[in-house]
This record gives sequence, structure tokens and C-alpha cells, in this order.
Amino acid sequence: MVTVLDDEYVLQMDDIPPFSWLAKSHERIMNCRIESEEKIIIHAKGNAFTYSLISKNISGRNIEVDEFFENTGKGLHIIVSTGGDEEKSINFLRSIRGKCIVISGGGQIKKIARERGFEFISLPKGMPSRFMFPEIIGCISGLTNVENINDLSKGISKLSPASLTEENIAKSIAIKMKDKKPVIVYGEGGYGFARKFLEDLLQNSGIIPSLLSINQIDMINGTGEDSIIIEMSRSKKQRFKNSLFMEVKDGLGAVIYLLTLTSYISLYLSLLNERDFFLFDRLKE
Repeated sequence: MVTVLDDEYVLQMDDIPPFSWLAKSHERIMNCRIESEEKIIIHAKGNAFTYSLISKNISGRNIEVDEFFENTGKGLHIIVSTGGDEEKSINFLRSIRGKCIVISGGGQIKKIARERGFEFISLPKGMPSRFMFPEIIGCISGLTNVENINDLSKGISKLSPASLTEENIAKSIAIKMKDKKPVIVYGEGGYGFARKFLEDLLQNSGIIPSLLSINQIDMINGTGEDSIIIEMSRSKKQRFKNSLFMEVKDGLGAVIYLLTLTSYISLYLSLLNERDFFLFDRLKE
């Protein structure tokens, strides 16, 4: 099966951002291992908040994720600020008492963290945060003692533009989703992943999907023929007929693969809809 996504101009996009960033997802995973038995409180907004939810999901540790920068309780505080100049992040960092780690691309927050003697971990510069999931999730997962991953290169290479549709699951799913209204349904362990897929579609493809819990049966069953249901859950059983099922698996490798897959799908949908890529974040911290 040859499709428009197999045209020569698409096959040659491997070395062009954002495809080149995704192709190296498995190489970009950061390891920030720091041993700590304390409760972990992660403070983050926007894409970084979503990554923190996913990290909590796979860590098995006592983690709280604070989107509003309000929790100053006891524990190890981790502030994730991709830009480093967000006022709320900076003001919160100034108020912290106790242990704190700052993960950021730099900016004012780096200076303040070092002035206060806190651990500072650098994120790469020049990349939108919606593509930084290998760095941020890898780093947080390292901090929370998640084991390292197996080699992902083979699986991720099959998602790239140079891979033909008949052997590329990301292209195949994008074609099935074209001209449909996506309804993303999350089950056990799937909320963070479903939220990330929604953000990918919104920011990369300009598509506004619905996001529903698997328990909202009436709303899910009420979707029309112009809709397509995407299930994201730890359950191995597909709940809805003709849905696209994406199993959420434990382990950092499986997490990075699934997030790379959804990112590729959203980019291929952008190509199918003849929409330009925006190499900046539309979802602000």
C-alpha cells in the first residue's frame, strides 16, 4: 500500500526537525539518578506537567504532582521549568525550604537555584518542550529509581518518514484518523498518555480532540460515524468496537516508544492536512 506519506518529499524528512528529534528519542533519554527515600513533589506546568503525570504513573514511588506551585510541604521538591524565566516557577523556588532539584533549560531560575545551593539539571536549548519527553521523563524517572531501558532504536526507526506506510504504524494510524474527529478514551494508567496525545494533536496538527474517561460510556457510545475512538489503557482488552487501541505498558522504554509514536502520528496528520509545522510551543507553562 503506497500512500501520500510515501511520496519522495516525505521520505526525505528524517533529517529535518521535528522528525530528526523524534528519530533520536532513544538516544536523548536523560539519566539523573539521585537516591532519595523521601516523598517527591514535582512542580510543573504545560507539557512538563503532563510528563510529570506520566513519570508518576511509571515510578511506583510516593509522588505528588503540583500544577499550581502551591505545595511547600515536606519532601524532595523537583521544579521543572523548560524556559527558566516563568515568574511563578521563580517565585516558588525562592519560597522553598528544604531539598530541591531544578530541571530547566536555563534562564533566571538557574541562577537562583545555584545561589540557593540547589541541584540544577540542564535541559537542551532550541527545542520546543512538547518534544522534550525523553529528557524530562527520563530525568524524573531516574530520580525516582526507574530501571534503565532496552534498546529502542529498531522500533523507533520503523516510525520515521523514510519507513513506508505498509510497515509504519504511525503513518497507518494517521491515515485512519484523517478526516475523523478523534475521541481519546483513557483507562487505567492512561490519563497522562491520553493528555499528551491530545496536546500533540492540538499543537502539531491543529486538531481539537475530545478526551474522555473509559467510564463515560454514554458519551463514548454517542460519538458519530465521523469520529474515531482511540483507547489508551493498561488493559489488554479493547473495550470499544473498531477503536484504535494503544496499550499502556510499564517501563521507561515502553513509555518513550508510545510517546514517540503519538508524536509521529500527529506530525503525519499535519502533512495529510497540508498544515505547516510550528517549531514553538502553543501550550504555555
